[in-house]
Amino acid sequence: MYLLALFLLRERIPGGIPFLFFTAIGPLATAFFLAAYLLDRNRDDRVPDLLPLLVWGSAAAMEIHAFVPPVARTRVVPAALFFGLGLKCPLALSIPAILCVGAWLAAVPGPIEKEFYDLSAMALISGGAGIAIRGKYRDSDREVDGVRQAIARSRALVLPWEESGIAGIPASGEMTEESSLLRREEELKDGIRGALDRLMGLTGASHVAYVARSGSPGSVLHEGVLLSRGAPVFREIRLPDTYVPLREATVFRKPFLEIGPGARRYAPWESGPGSAPAGVAAVPVFREGVVEGVLLAVRDEEGAWRDPVIPAMELAGHFVGRDIERMRALHQGDRYYLREKWYHGMVRKMAEGGTDKDPVPGVGVGSRREMVYAETAEQVLRQVYAERVLLVESGEDPRKGRVVWTLSPNGGGPGPERYEPFGDSYVGWVIRTGTQRIFPGTSGPPRSQGVLPGPWEREGERSFLVLPVEGRIGFRGALVCAHPQEKRFRKEHAEIAREITTVMQLGLSHVERIESLTKKADTDGLTGLSNRKAFLEQ
Repeated sequence: MYLLALFLLRERIPGGIPFLFFTAIGPLATAFFLAAYLLDRNRDDRVPDLLPLLVWGSAAAMEIHAFVPPVARTRVVPAALFFGLGLKCPLALSIPAILCVGAWLAAVPGPIEKEFYDLSAMALISGGAGIAIRGKYRDSDREVDGVRQAIARSRALVLPWEESGIAGIPASGEMTEESSLLRREEELKDGIRGALDRLMGLTGASHVAYVARSGSPGSVLHEGVLLSRGAPVFREIRLPDTYVPLREATVFRKPFLEIGPGARRYAPWESGPGSAPAGVAAVPVFREGVVEGVLLAVRDEEGAWRDPVIPAMELAGHFVGRDIERMRALHQGDRYYLREKWYHGMVRKMAEGGTDKDPVPGVGVGSRREMVYAETAEQVLRQVYAERVLLVESGEDPRKGRVVWTLSPNGGGPGPERYEPFGDSYVGWVIRTGTQRIFPGTSGPPRSQGVLPGPWEREGERSFLVLPVEGRIGFRGALVCAHPQEKRFRKEHAEIAREITTVMQLGLSHVERIESLTKKADTDGLTGLSNRKAFLEQ
Protein backbone atom coordinates (compact mmCIF):
# COMPACT_ATOMS: atom_id res chain seq x y z
CA MET A 1 0.00 0.00 0.00
CA TYR A 2 2.87 2.37 0.78
CA LEU A 3 4.52 1.81 -2.61
CA LEU A 4 1.19 2.14 -4.43
CA ALA A 5 0.45 5.45 -2.67
CA LEU A 6 3.93 6.64 -3.51
CA PHE A 7 3.44 5.72 -7.17
CA LEU A 8 0.13 7.60 -7.36
CA LEU A 9 1.60 10.70 -5.71
CA ARG A 10 4.47 10.67 -8.18
CA GLU A 11 2.01 10.61 -11.06
CA ARG A 12 -0.27 13.31 -9.59
CA ILE A 13 2.10 15.63 -7.67
CA PRO A 14 5.64 15.02 -8.88
CA GLY A 15 8.19 16.90 -6.81
CA GLY A 16 5.63 18.35 -4.37
CA ILE A 17 5.84 18.45 -0.59
CA PRO A 18 3.41 15.52 -0.07
CA PHE A 19 5.49 13.39 -2.43
CA LEU A 20 8.73 14.28 -0.64
CA PHE A 21 7.08 13.60 2.74
CA PHE A 22 5.88 10.16 1.67
CA THR A 23 9.27 9.43 0.11
CA ALA A 24 10.98 9.94 3.47
CA ILE A 25 8.62 7.57 5.31
CA GLY A 26 10.26 4.40 3.97
CA PRO A 27 13.90 5.16 4.96
CA LEU A 28 12.80 6.63 8.31
CA ALA A 29 10.69 3.56 9.15
CA THR A 30 13.59 1.29 8.14
CA ALA A 31 15.99 3.21 10.39
CA PHE A 32 13.51 3.07 13.28
CA PHE A 33 12.94 -0.70 13.06
CA LEU A 34 16.69 -1.30 12.62
CA ALA A 35 17.41 0.61 15.83
CA ALA A 36 14.62 -1.24 17.66
CA TYR A 37 15.96 -4.59 16.44
CA LEU A 38 19.51 -3.81 17.60
CA LEU A 39 18.30 -2.62 21.00
CA ASP A 40 16.14 -5.71 21.53
CA ARG A 41 19.07 -7.97 20.71
CA ASN A 42 21.01 -6.55 23.64
CA ARG A 43 18.19 -7.10 26.13
CA ASP A 44 17.48 -10.37 27.89
CA ASP A 45 13.77 -9.68 28.42
CA ARG A 46 12.92 -9.01 24.77
CA VAL A 47 12.91 -11.20 21.66
CA PRO A 48 13.93 -9.14 18.59
CA ASP A 49 11.36 -9.09 15.78
CA LEU A 50 13.01 -9.18 12.35
CA LEU A 51 9.85 -9.13 10.20
CA PRO A 52 9.07 -5.34 10.35
CA LEU A 53 12.69 -4.55 9.51
CA LEU A 54 12.63 -6.86 6.48
CA VAL A 55 9.31 -5.47 5.21
CA TRP A 56 10.20 -1.80 5.50
CA GLY A 57 13.75 -2.40 4.37
CA SER A 58 12.47 -4.06 1.19
CA ALA A 59 10.03 -1.18 0.61
CA ALA A 60 12.80 1.41 1.04
CA ALA A 61 15.09 -0.52 -1.31
CA MET A 62 12.38 -0.75 -3.99
CA GLU A 63 11.70 2.96 -3.54
CA ILE A 64 15.37 3.81 -4.06
CA HIS A 65 15.51 1.55 -7.12
CA ALA A 66 12.47 3.27 -8.61
CA PHE A 67 13.48 6.88 -8.02
CA VAL A 68 17.30 6.82 -8.23
CA PRO A 69 18.32 5.87 -11.80
CA PRO A 70 22.04 5.22 -11.00
CA VAL A 71 21.01 2.62 -8.43
CA ALA A 72 18.49 1.08 -10.83
CA ARG A 73 21.20 0.61 -13.47
CA THR A 74 23.37 -1.46 -11.10
CA ARG A 75 20.58 -4.06 -10.55
CA VAL A 76 21.73 -4.44 -6.91
CA VAL A 77 18.26 -4.10 -5.41
CA PRO A 78 16.58 -6.80 -7.56
CA ALA A 79 19.44 -9.23 -6.96
CA ALA A 80 19.31 -8.74 -3.18
CA LEU A 81 15.51 -8.86 -2.96
CA PHE A 82 15.12 -11.95 -5.14
CA PHE A 83 17.80 -13.81 -3.18
CA GLY A 84 16.37 -12.74 0.19
CA LEU A 85 12.81 -13.73 -0.73
CA GLY A 86 13.95 -17.14 -1.94
CA LEU A 87 15.99 -17.66 1.22
CA LYS A 88 13.52 -16.42 3.84
CA CYS A 89 10.11 -17.40 2.46
CA PRO A 90 8.67 -20.86 1.81
CA LEU A 91 8.44 -21.97 -1.80
CA ALA A 92 4.68 -21.33 -1.97
CA LEU A 93 5.24 -17.68 -0.98
CA SER A 94 8.65 -16.90 -2.43
CA ILE A 95 7.72 -17.49 -6.10
CA PRO A 96 4.61 -15.19 -6.08
CA ALA A 97 6.55 -12.59 -4.08
CA ILE A 98 9.44 -12.65 -6.58
CA LEU A 99 6.98 -12.24 -9.47
CA CYS A 100 5.24 -9.27 -7.81
CA VAL A 101 8.50 -7.55 -6.88
CA GLY A 102 9.87 -8.16 -10.36
CA ALA A 103 6.78 -6.64 -11.96
CA TRP A 104 7.02 -3.56 -9.75
CA LEU A 105 10.73 -3.05 -10.38
CA ALA A 106 10.26 -3.45 -14.13
CA ALA A 107 7.24 -1.17 -14.38
CA VAL A 108 8.21 1.79 -12.22
CA PRO A 109 11.44 2.88 -13.89
CA GLY A 110 9.96 1.78 -17.21
CA PRO A 111 9.62 0.85 -19.91
CA ILE A 112 8.57 -2.62 -18.77
CA GLU A 113 9.51 -4.32 -22.07
CA LYS A 114 13.12 -3.22 -21.70
CA GLU A 115 13.45 -4.28 -18.07
CA PHE A 116 11.48 -7.52 -18.34
CA TYR A 117 14.20 -9.80 -19.74
CA ASP A 118 16.97 -8.54 -17.46
CA LEU A 119 14.88 -8.84 -14.33
CA SER A 120 13.54 -12.26 -15.35
CA ALA A 121 17.06 -13.63 -15.72
CA MET A 122 18.09 -12.06 -12.43
CA ALA A 123 15.00 -13.45 -10.68
CA LEU A 124 15.76 -16.91 -12.02
CA ILE A 125 19.41 -16.82 -10.88
CA SER A 126 19.14 -14.96 -7.56
CA GLY A 127 15.79 -16.39 -6.52
CA GLY A 128 16.84 -19.91 -7.49
CA ALA A 129 20.04 -19.55 -5.45
CA GLY A 130 18.06 -18.41 -2.40
CA ILE A 131 15.57 -21.27 -2.76
CA ALA A 132 18.40 -23.82 -3.15
CA ILE A 133 20.23 -22.58 -0.06
CA ARG A 134 16.98 -22.59 1.91
CA GLY A 135 16.46 -26.23 0.88
CA LYS A 136 19.88 -27.17 2.24
CA TYR A 137 19.16 -25.39 5.49
CA ARG A 138 15.86 -27.21 5.73
CA ASP A 139 17.62 -30.57 5.39
CA SER A 140 20.08 -29.66 8.12
CA ASP A 141 17.21 -28.40 10.27
CA ARG A 142 15.59 -31.82 10.01
CA GLU A 143 18.67 -33.33 11.60
CA VAL A 144 18.64 -30.65 14.28
CA ASP A 145 14.93 -31.26 14.81
CA GLY A 146 15.69 -34.95 15.26
CA VAL A 147 18.16 -34.09 17.99
CA ARG A 148 15.65 -31.69 19.55
CA GLN A 149 12.98 -34.37 19.47
CA ALA A 150 15.34 -36.81 21.17
CA ILE A 151 16.09 -34.22 23.84
CA ALA A 152 12.38 -33.56 24.24
CA ARG A 153 11.69 -37.28 24.61
CA SER A 154 14.41 -37.59 27.23
CA ARG A 155 13.02 -34.61 29.12
CA ALA A 156 9.56 -36.13 28.94
CA LEU A 157 10.78 -39.20 30.82
CA VAL A 158 9.68 -39.21 34.44
CA LEU A 159 12.80 -39.34 36.56
CA PRO A 160 12.64 -40.97 40.01
CA TRP A 161 12.83 -37.64 41.83
CA GLU A 162 10.05 -36.20 39.62
CA GLU A 163 7.51 -38.99 40.11
CA SER A 164 3.95 -38.14 40.97
CA GLY A 165 3.91 -41.14 43.27
CA ILE A 166 6.43 -43.62 44.57
CA ALA A 167 5.59 -47.30 44.53
CA GLY A 168 1.91 -46.66 44.91
CA ILE A 169 2.31 -44.14 47.74
CA PRO A 170 0.83 -40.69 47.01
CA ALA A 171 3.40 -38.10 46.11
CA SER A 172 4.67 -36.04 48.99
CA GLY A 173 6.44 -33.49 46.80
CA GLU A 174 9.79 -34.11 48.49
CA MET A 175 13.05 -35.63 47.40
CA THR A 176 14.57 -38.72 49.01
CA GLU A 177 18.17 -39.80 49.53
CA GLU A 178 17.84 -42.30 46.69
CA SER A 179 16.49 -39.74 44.22
CA SER A 180 19.21 -37.27 45.23
CA LEU A 181 21.85 -39.92 44.57
CA LEU A 182 20.35 -40.74 41.17
CA ARG A 183 20.27 -37.09 40.19
CA ARG A 184 23.88 -36.48 41.20
CA GLU A 185 24.96 -39.64 39.36
CA GLU A 186 23.27 -38.43 36.17
CA GLU A 187 24.94 -35.03 36.48
CA LEU A 188 28.31 -36.73 37.02
CA LYS A 189 27.78 -38.96 33.98
CA ASP A 190 27.08 -35.89 31.85
CA GLY A 191 30.35 -34.35 33.00
CA ILE A 192 32.28 -37.56 32.30
CA ARG A 193 30.78 -37.83 28.82
CA GLY A 194 31.88 -34.27 28.05
CA ALA A 195 35.40 -35.03 29.31
CA LEU A 196 35.60 -38.17 27.14
CA ASP A 197 34.45 -36.24 24.08
CA ARG A 198 37.21 -33.66 24.57
CA LEU A 199 39.78 -36.33 25.40
CA MET A 200 39.17 -38.11 22.10
CA GLY A 201 39.94 -34.92 20.20
CA LEU A 202 43.09 -34.25 22.24
CA THR A 203 44.61 -37.72 21.99
CA GLY A 204 43.41 -38.88 18.57
CA ALA A 205 42.22 -42.15 20.13
CA SER A 206 39.69 -44.40 18.43
CA HIS A 207 37.95 -45.33 21.69
CA VAL A 208 37.93 -43.62 25.09
CA ALA A 209 36.24 -44.86 28.24
CA TYR A 210 35.86 -44.18 31.92
CA VAL A 211 35.38 -47.19 34.19
CA ALA A 212 35.01 -47.54 37.96
CA ARG A 213 34.57 -50.49 40.27
CA SER A 214 31.06 -51.90 40.13
CA GLY A 215 28.85 -51.14 43.09
CA SER A 216 27.05 -54.47 42.83
CA PRO A 217 27.75 -56.83 45.75
CA GLY A 218 30.21 -59.58 44.88
CA SER A 219 31.10 -58.11 41.48
CA VAL A 220 34.74 -58.07 40.31
CA LEU A 221 34.04 -55.94 37.25
CA HIS A 222 34.73 -52.33 36.39
CA GLU A 223 31.77 -50.64 34.71
CA GLY A 224 31.53 -47.36 32.84
CA VAL A 225 30.86 -45.59 29.55
CA LEU A 226 32.64 -45.94 26.20
CA LEU A 227 32.82 -43.46 23.32
CA SER A 228 34.01 -44.67 19.90
CA ARG A 229 35.01 -42.46 17.00
CA GLY A 230 32.09 -42.11 14.60
CA ALA A 231 29.58 -43.53 17.09
CA PRO A 232 26.63 -41.20 17.78
CA VAL A 233 26.04 -42.34 21.36
CA PHE A 234 27.91 -43.62 24.38
CA ARG A 235 27.83 -47.30 25.26
CA GLU A 236 28.22 -49.22 28.48
CA ILE A 237 31.43 -51.15 29.02
CA ARG A 238 32.45 -53.81 31.55
CA LEU A 239 36.03 -54.93 32.14
CA PRO A 240 37.39 -57.45 34.67
CA ASP A 241 39.70 -56.19 37.39
CA THR A 242 42.37 -58.58 36.04
CA TYR A 243 42.70 -56.47 32.87
CA VAL A 244 46.35 -55.36 32.97
CA PRO A 245 45.90 -51.61 32.20
CA LEU A 246 43.22 -51.43 34.89
CA ARG A 247 45.39 -53.26 37.40
CA GLU A 248 48.32 -50.95 36.70
CA ALA A 249 46.13 -47.90 37.25
CA THR A 250 44.18 -49.13 40.29
CA VAL A 251 46.65 -51.33 42.18
CA PHE A 252 49.97 -49.68 41.32
CA ARG A 253 48.38 -46.23 40.89
CA LYS A 254 50.45 -45.31 37.84
CA PRO A 255 49.74 -44.67 34.13
CA PHE A 256 49.91 -47.47 31.57
CA LEU A 257 51.04 -46.99 27.95
CA GLU A 258 51.74 -49.59 25.29
CA ILE A 259 52.35 -48.72 21.61
CA GLY A 260 53.04 -50.98 18.67
CA PRO A 261 52.49 -54.71 18.10
CA GLY A 262 52.66 -55.39 21.84
CA ALA A 263 49.47 -53.43 22.38
CA ARG A 264 47.43 -56.27 20.85
CA ARG A 265 47.91 -58.24 24.06
CA TYR A 266 45.96 -55.60 25.94
CA ALA A 267 42.88 -55.43 23.72
CA PRO A 268 39.92 -54.59 26.00
CA TRP A 269 37.56 -56.86 24.04
CA GLU A 270 37.90 -59.84 21.74
CA SER A 271 36.09 -58.80 18.56
CA GLY A 272 35.11 -55.70 16.62
CA PRO A 273 36.88 -52.34 16.39
CA GLY A 274 39.51 -52.06 19.08
CA SER A 275 40.17 -55.81 19.32
CA ALA A 276 43.58 -55.37 17.62
CA PRO A 277 44.77 -51.99 18.91
CA ALA A 278 47.96 -50.23 17.92
CA GLY A 279 48.07 -48.37 21.23
CA VAL A 280 46.51 -48.64 24.69
CA ALA A 281 46.76 -46.06 27.48
CA ALA A 282 45.22 -45.88 30.94
CA VAL A 283 45.54 -43.39 33.80
CA PRO A 284 44.01 -43.47 37.29
CA VAL A 285 41.49 -40.85 38.38
CA PHE A 286 42.18 -39.66 41.93
CA ARG A 287 39.95 -37.99 44.48
CA GLU A 288 41.59 -37.03 47.76
CA GLY A 289 44.37 -39.53 47.11
CA VAL A 290 42.00 -42.44 46.42
CA VAL A 291 41.64 -44.07 43.00
CA GLU A 292 38.02 -43.50 41.95
CA GLY A 293 38.22 -44.85 38.41
CA VAL A 294 40.33 -45.23 35.30
CA LEU A 295 40.44 -43.36 31.98
CA LEU A 296 41.16 -45.73 29.11
CA ALA A 297 42.16 -44.81 25.54
CA VAL A 298 42.53 -47.26 22.63
CA ARG A 299 43.97 -46.40 19.21
CA ASP A 300 43.22 -48.56 16.16
CA GLU A 301 45.38 -46.78 13.59
CA GLU A 302 49.07 -47.46 13.26
CA GLY A 303 51.40 -44.65 14.15
CA ALA A 304 52.35 -42.55 17.12
CA TRP A 305 49.91 -41.00 19.54
CA ARG A 306 49.38 -37.30 19.55
CA ASP A 307 51.93 -36.07 22.04
CA PRO A 308 51.65 -35.94 24.92
CA VAL A 309 48.92 -38.54 25.42
CA ILE A 310 49.54 -39.39 29.10
CA PRO A 311 49.64 -35.73 30.30
CA ALA A 312 46.43 -35.05 28.36
CA MET A 313 44.71 -38.02 29.98
CA GLU A 314 45.99 -37.03 33.42
CA LEU A 315 44.60 -33.54 32.91
CA ALA A 316 41.22 -35.00 31.92
CA GLY A 317 41.41 -37.30 34.94
CA HIS A 318 42.02 -34.30 37.18
CA PHE A 319 38.82 -32.64 35.94
CA VAL A 320 36.82 -35.87 36.29
CA GLY A 321 38.09 -36.31 39.85
CA ARG A 322 37.12 -32.74 40.63
CA ASP A 323 33.60 -33.38 39.28
CA ILE A 324 33.34 -36.52 41.42
CA GLU A 325 34.36 -34.59 44.52
CA ARG A 326 31.90 -31.79 43.78
CA MET A 327 28.97 -34.14 43.13
CA ARG A 328 29.67 -36.13 46.28
CA ALA A 329 29.81 -32.97 48.32
CA LEU A 330 26.44 -31.90 46.89
CA HIS A 331 24.94 -35.33 47.55
CA GLN A 332 26.35 -35.32 51.07
CA GLY A 333 24.60 -32.03 51.76
CA ASP A 334 21.35 -33.37 50.29
CA ARG A 335 21.73 -36.53 52.33
CA TYR A 336 22.22 -34.76 55.65
CA TYR A 337 19.25 -32.50 55.03
CA LEU A 338 16.90 -35.23 53.79
CA ARG A 339 17.89 -37.70 56.49
CA GLU A 340 17.31 -35.12 59.19
CA LYS A 341 13.94 -34.33 57.66
CA TRP A 342 12.57 -37.87 57.50
CA TYR A 343 14.20 -38.76 60.83
CA HIS A 344 12.39 -35.99 62.71
CA GLY A 345 9.16 -36.77 60.89
CA MET A 346 9.37 -40.43 61.85
CA VAL A 347 10.30 -39.67 65.46
CA ARG A 348 7.30 -37.35 65.66
CA LYS A 349 5.12 -40.16 64.35
CA MET A 350 6.48 -42.54 66.97
CA ALA A 351 5.79 -40.00 69.70
CA GLU A 352 2.12 -40.05 68.75
CA GLY A 353 1.97 -43.48 70.34
CA GLY A 354 1.74 -41.74 73.73
CA THR A 355 -1.58 -40.02 73.10
CA ASP A 356 -4.71 -40.96 74.96
CA LYS A 357 -6.14 -42.88 72.02
CA ASP A 358 -4.62 -45.18 69.45
CA PRO A 359 -3.53 -43.24 66.33
CA VAL A 360 -4.86 -44.46 63.03
CA PRO A 361 -2.40 -43.36 60.30
CA GLY A 362 -3.71 -45.80 57.75
CA VAL A 363 -6.24 -48.47 56.96
CA GLY A 364 -5.75 -51.72 58.85
CA VAL A 365 -3.75 -50.25 61.76
CA GLY A 366 -5.36 -51.38 64.98
CA SER A 367 -2.80 -50.66 67.70
CA ARG A 368 0.13 -48.47 68.59
CA ARG A 369 2.54 -51.28 67.80
CA GLU A 370 1.05 -51.77 64.35
CA MET A 371 1.26 -48.02 63.79
CA VAL A 372 5.02 -48.25 64.36
CA TYR A 373 5.30 -51.18 61.96
CA ALA A 374 3.24 -49.40 59.30
CA GLU A 375 5.28 -46.19 59.54
CA THR A 376 8.54 -48.16 59.35
CA ALA A 377 7.49 -50.09 56.26
CA GLU A 378 6.24 -46.93 54.56
CA GLN A 379 9.50 -45.09 55.21
CA VAL A 380 11.55 -48.02 53.87
CA LEU A 381 9.36 -48.24 50.79
CA ARG A 382 9.79 -44.52 50.15
CA GLN A 383 13.47 -44.08 51.03
CA VAL A 384 14.85 -47.33 49.57
CA TYR A 385 12.45 -47.61 46.61
CA ALA A 386 11.69 -51.24 47.39
CA GLU A 387 8.84 -52.98 45.64
CA ARG A 388 7.85 -54.95 48.75
CA VAL A 389 8.83 -54.59 52.41
CA LEU A 390 8.43 -57.30 55.04
CA LEU A 391 9.03 -57.01 58.78
CA VAL A 392 9.81 -60.53 59.97
CA GLU A 393 9.68 -61.16 63.73
CA SER A 394 11.52 -64.07 65.26
CA GLY A 395 9.82 -66.11 67.95
CA GLU A 396 11.26 -67.65 71.07
CA ASP A 397 12.48 -70.41 68.82
CA PRO A 398 14.94 -68.68 66.39
CA ARG A 399 14.04 -71.23 63.74
CA LYS A 400 10.52 -69.84 63.43
CA GLY A 401 9.08 -66.43 62.66
CA ARG A 402 6.13 -64.50 61.29
CA VAL A 403 5.50 -61.46 59.11
CA VAL A 404 4.24 -58.76 61.45
CA TRP A 405 3.75 -56.23 58.64
CA THR A 406 4.09 -56.16 54.87
CA LEU A 407 3.72 -53.27 52.43
CA SER A 408 3.71 -53.11 48.64
CA PRO A 409 2.20 -50.85 45.95
CA ASN A 410 -1.00 -52.88 46.21
CA GLY A 411 -1.35 -52.20 49.92
CA GLY A 412 -0.21 -53.81 53.12
CA GLY A 413 -1.11 -54.93 56.58
CA PRO A 414 -0.27 -57.41 59.32
CA GLY A 415 0.54 -61.02 58.57
CA PRO A 416 -0.85 -64.15 60.21
CA GLU A 417 -0.39 -64.53 63.95
CA ARG A 418 1.08 -68.02 63.89
CA TYR A 419 4.81 -68.58 63.57
CA GLU A 420 6.13 -70.56 60.61
CA PRO A 421 9.46 -72.38 60.32
CA PHE A 422 12.19 -70.57 58.36
CA GLY A 423 13.52 -73.83 57.01
CA ASP A 424 16.75 -73.38 55.07
CA SER A 425 15.89 -69.84 53.90
CA TYR A 426 18.43 -67.05 54.15
CA VAL A 427 16.18 -64.86 56.29
CA GLY A 428 16.46 -67.38 59.13
CA TRP A 429 20.24 -67.49 58.72
CA VAL A 430 20.42 -63.67 58.83
CA ILE A 431 18.38 -63.56 62.05
CA ARG A 432 20.48 -66.26 63.72
CA THR A 433 23.88 -64.83 62.70
CA GLY A 434 23.05 -61.10 62.77
CA THR A 435 24.66 -60.58 59.34
CA GLN A 436 23.06 -58.55 56.57
CA ARG A 437 22.88 -59.95 53.05
CA ILE A 438 22.25 -58.32 49.66
CA PHE A 439 21.17 -60.57 46.80
CA PRO A 440 21.64 -58.84 43.40
CA GLY A 441 19.50 -61.38 41.54
CA THR A 442 21.84 -61.64 38.54
CA SER A 443 21.57 -64.53 36.14
CA GLY A 444 23.56 -67.58 37.19
CA PRO A 445 23.14 -70.97 38.77
CA PRO A 446 20.03 -71.15 40.94
CA ARG A 447 20.48 -70.77 44.68
CA SER A 448 20.19 -73.93 46.72
CA GLN A 449 18.38 -71.93 49.40
CA GLY A 450 15.58 -69.43 49.04
CA VAL A 451 15.76 -65.96 50.49
CA LEU A 452 12.28 -66.29 52.00
CA PRO A 453 10.25 -69.32 53.07
CA GLY A 454 8.04 -70.68 50.33
CA PRO A 455 4.71 -69.18 51.52
CA TRP A 456 6.25 -65.70 51.69
CA GLU A 457 7.82 -65.68 48.24
CA ARG A 458 6.35 -63.76 45.32
CA GLU A 459 6.94 -64.52 41.66
CA GLY A 460 9.24 -62.13 39.77
CA GLU A 461 11.22 -60.80 42.73
CA ARG A 462 14.95 -60.98 42.06
CA SER A 463 16.85 -58.48 44.22
CA PHE A 464 16.69 -58.77 48.00
CA LEU A 465 18.05 -56.83 50.95
CA VAL A 466 17.87 -58.76 54.24
CA LEU A 467 18.84 -56.72 57.29
CA PRO A 468 18.89 -58.13 60.83
CA VAL A 469 17.07 -56.14 63.50
CA GLU A 470 18.28 -56.90 67.00
CA GLY A 471 16.96 -55.63 70.30
CA ARG A 472 16.46 -56.90 73.82
CA ILE A 473 13.06 -55.20 73.86
CA GLY A 474 10.72 -54.16 71.11
CA PHE A 475 11.47 -56.23 68.05
CA ARG A 476 13.90 -58.96 67.06
CA GLY A 477 13.91 -60.28 63.54
CA ALA A 478 14.73 -58.97 60.09
CA LEU A 479 13.74 -56.34 57.57
CA VAL A 480 13.38 -57.69 54.03
CA CYS A 481 13.23 -55.51 50.90
CA ALA A 482 12.40 -57.11 47.54
CA HIS A 483 12.41 -55.79 43.98
CA PRO A 484 11.99 -57.42 40.53
CA GLN A 485 14.95 -55.46 39.08
CA GLU A 486 18.46 -56.91 39.12
CA LYS A 487 21.16 -55.24 41.24
CA ARG A 488 18.59 -52.96 42.81
CA PHE A 489 20.01 -52.71 46.32
CA ARG A 490 23.41 -51.44 47.41
CA LYS A 491 25.24 -50.75 50.63
CA GLU A 492 23.73 -47.26 50.81
CA HIS A 493 20.23 -48.77 50.93
CA ALA A 494 21.25 -50.98 53.85
CA GLU A 495 22.51 -47.93 55.76
CA ILE A 496 19.24 -46.07 55.23
CA ALA A 497 17.18 -49.12 56.25
CA ARG A 498 19.30 -49.58 59.38
CA GLU A 499 18.65 -45.98 60.41
CA ILE A 500 14.91 -46.50 59.94
CA THR A 501 14.89 -49.68 62.03
CA THR A 502 16.75 -47.83 64.80
CA VAL A 503 13.94 -45.29 64.96
CA MET A 504 11.45 -48.18 64.84
CA GLN A 505 13.04 -49.71 67.93
CA LEU A 506 12.76 -46.34 69.65
CA GLY A 507 9.06 -46.21 68.84
CA LEU A 508 8.48 -49.79 69.98
CA SER A 509 10.30 -49.11 73.24
CA HIS A 510 8.03 -46.14 73.81
CA VAL A 511 4.96 -48.24 73.01
CA GLU A 512 6.06 -51.02 75.35
CA ARG A 513 6.59 -48.50 78.14
CA ILE A 514 3.08 -47.13 77.65
CA GLU A 515 1.64 -50.67 77.58
CA SER A 516 3.47 -51.70 80.74
CA LEU A 517 2.39 -48.57 82.60
CA THR A 518 -1.21 -49.05 81.49
CA LYS A 519 -1.15 -52.67 82.60
CA LYS A 520 0.35 -51.71 85.93
CA ALA A 521 -2.31 -49.04 86.44
CA ASP A 522 -5.03 -51.58 85.71
CA THR A 523 -3.64 -53.98 88.31
CA ASP A 524 -2.86 -51.40 91.04
CA GLY A 525 -6.43 -50.41 91.72
CA LEU A 526 -6.41 -47.37 89.42
CA THR A 527 -9.08 -48.94 87.32
CA GLY A 528 -11.62 -46.16 87.51
CA LEU A 529 -12.25 -44.42 84.25
CA SER A 530 -11.40 -40.95 85.60
CA ASN A 531 -8.19 -42.13 87.30
CA ARG A 532 -7.01 -43.97 84.20
CA LYS A 533 -7.72 -40.97 82.00
CA ALA A 534 -5.83 -38.65 84.37
CA PHE A 535 -2.92 -41.08 84.45
CA LEU A 536 -2.68 -41.26 80.69
CA GLU A 537 -2.85 -37.48 80.38
CA GLN A 538 0.07 -37.16 82.81
